[in-house]
Amino acid sequence: IASLDKNVFTLINPASYCAVNSFVFESGYYTQFFEAKSDSLLRSKDFQFPYLAFALPLMKKNDSAKMALSFGLMPESKLGYEGNTFGKAKWTDTPQRYKEKFAGSGGVNRFWIGASGSFLKNLWIGSNANFLFGKQDMIHRIEFIDTPSWYGLLKTTSTIIQGFNFDFGYIY
Repeated sequence: IASLDKNVFTLINPASYCAVNSFVFESGYYTQFFEAKSDSLLRSKDFQFPYLAFALPLMKKNDSAKMALSFGLMPESKLGYEGNTFGKAKWTDTPQRYKEKFAGSGGVNRFWIGASGSFLKNLWIGSNANFLFGKQDMIHRIEFIDTPSWYGLLKTTSTIIQGFNFDFGYIY
């Protein structure tokens, strides 16, 4: 899948970088406003600047590039959840109510630098070198409602992600 347009490039196929004939900058943004009414009012605002992408021709031939370069920063994944369940612990003479909470946050980002070239008529090839990095946190908590003096459970897991990968593409 690719687009060969002199004003845009696609992040899916690095071979498309060769189509640009001038410096191209691409970015996006995301915003969300949320309001829920129940016993207490909950308002949430979220604004993100998800990605930046650049492409520029290195060597031009006619109306498109013979070689081009691209680089940028974008998210690969996002982790964001929170939930509660309630239950009764039945291992004592008098069942104890508890609240169980699950939450997760964080994500993985990708910085890439890529190049493409057209060395044969109607054949474009390209490649990206990607650096993946990020952190994900997950929390599992149990709290006893009827007997707050009882010790609950808190399990926190943090994962740090770092690594390289490569992708290739062609257009014929």
